Amino acid sequence: MRKLKILKSLIDFIFIVYSLMVPFLIIGIPTAFFMTEQSSFKILGLDFNVGTSIISKVFVAIFLLVYVLVYNAIYKFRIVLTEFVRTKVFSEKVIMNLKGIGNLLLISGILMIVARVGLKLTTTSVINFDFGVGAHYLTICFGLFFLVLSEIFRTSKELKQENDLTI
Repeated sequence: MRKLKILKSLIDFIFIVYSLMVPFLIIGIPTAFFMTEQSSFKILGLDFNVGTSIISKVFVAIFLLVYVLVYNAIYKFRIVLTEFVRTKVFSEKVIMNLKGIGNLLLISGILMIVARVGLKLTTTSVINFDFGVGAHYLTICFGLFFLVLSEIFRTSKELKQENDLTI
C-alpha cells in the first residue's frame, strides 16, 4: 500500500506539472498555423525547425496534440490509482480507464512517429529511421501494455464474479 501511495503522489506531481504546460500547448496548436516565416524553437527538449509550408505546420500541430493526449492519459491513470487506493481494483471504472489509457498512448506513439518523420521530411527532405529505444516506441509499448492489462482485469472481474456465485 505504501508503494501505491508513492506512485499516486508521483503521478499527481507529474499531472500538476503537465497542467501548467497544457494551456501553452493548446494555444500553440492554432499559433503554429499563423507563423508566416521560417522559425526554430524548442519545446520540451525537442528542436523544431518549421518552414512556411502548411504541411510542416500540420506536423507541429500533431506533435503538440500528442502532449495533450498524454496529459489525458495521465489524468485517467490518476483515476485508476484513486480506485486502487479505495481497494476497488476490479471496478468497471478501472477497466474502462485502463483501456482508455492504452488507446491514448497507442495513438500518441503512432502520431509521434508520423509527426517526427513528416517534420523531418518537410524541413530537410531526408527520412531517417532510428531503431533505438525512443519515446515514441516506448509509448506504443506502454499503450499495448495498458490494453492487455485492461483485458486481464476484465477477465479477472468475470472470474471473481463466477467465484462469488459458487457455493
